[in-house]
Amino acid sequence: MKTTVQISRFFVSFLFIISGIIKANDPLGFSYKLKEYFEVFEMPFFVGIALPLAMVVCIFEIIVGVLLLIGSYVKLNTWLLLFMIMFFTWLTGYSALYNKVTDCGCFGDAIKLTPWQSFTKDLILLAFILVVFIGQKNIKPVFKSKAISSLFIFTSLFASTAFAVLAYMLLPFKDFLPYKVGNDIEKIMAVPKGQLKDDVYETRLRYRNLKTNEVKDFTMSNYPWQDTLNWKWDTTISVLVKPGYKSPIHGFKIYDSQKAELTDLFFMKDDYQLVIVQNELTKTLRFAQPALNKLAEDWMTKAGKRIWAFTSTPPEEAEAYRHEVAAPYEYFNMDGIELKTMIRSNPGVILFKKGVVIKKWSGFQVPTFETVKKQMNQ
Repeated sequence: MKTTVQISRFFVSFLFIISGIIKANDPLGFSYKLKEYFEVFEMPFFVGIALPLAMVVCIFEIIVGVLLLIGSYVKLNTWLLLFMIMFFTWLTGYSALYNKVTDCGCFGDAIKLTPWQSFTKDLILLAFILVVFIGQKNIKPVFKSKAISSLFIFTSLFASTAFAVLAYMLLPFKDFLPYKVGNDIEKIMAVPKGQLKDDVYETRLRYRNLKTNEVKDFTMSNYPWQDTLNWKWDTTISVLVKPGYKSPIHGFKIYDSQKAELTDLFFMKDDYQLVIVQNELTKTLRFAQPALNKLAEDWMTKAGKRIWAFTSTPPEEAEAYRHEVAAPYEYFNMDGIELKTMIRSNPGVILFKKGVVIKKWSGFQVPTFETVKKQMNQ
């Protein structure tokens, strides 16, 4: 029993620490997932505080993992672990059963799990935690001195908090998204040879049997259109028979204020392109706007190039905001989810070359033109 408890203890602690670190690496991304859950369960109040809650959850996961690892506050910690895993097992089970949230966000964007995979993972974790809970008397503190133990816990708390805050302010330390530095987005968007570009659907005709009341689906080649004594048409449906290729980047479509698509224009020139991303203008970090304005002016005058500013805010509202902050650039529209994937900051700045991501900056570190130029000369 002792050996089983120790194996379970280390497995659970490492899993919680790793899971917490991965989510803390991208707290803004994790907050998007929490918002999705809050919207599904109709909890609008929590939507507004999703980011601080995301950070608290990440840090909490790391700390309970650390406590289990060093054997501190065993009774309290095992109860916390048990309540947590029971709640998460119910949550992932509900999501899997009713297909409410298609990715739990347990390991951020590093490891994507389907709803049923998430539920299975939590069931396995629940079993390990039950072993730890039942055999908690076999868990002894790693440090004999309470002072050393407290110092270790405090250091872990400080480090995990600093890690999450810096990852939010300065972008994720490890980027798992398709727009990470070095990626050629045009190549990623391309459909590989042999793959279908679009989903293939088949028309099915649903007929009801007049004698048995049975409902049956037929194809266009075998539906009983002549048998009016036994069958009556009920409805026509489209059924997905072969899904098309889903690129990791499939929402990169640029539109101007007149809804004309300009995506091809973005890739037309074999040169550097500077992009400002301000997803929702009502939620953008306003203190960064003067630095964005200066960067845009220098880019257009000193480099003599167009600057692209992407937002999901409707054109009329974007134009009003542009006048309000005296932005020297026009806004182009793009899907909000794509902009969140592009950079974990609002605002954010991205330098491209021939469609390849060269460098990214958050709203807390808007670069000067000289900083951008150094990246271009490397």
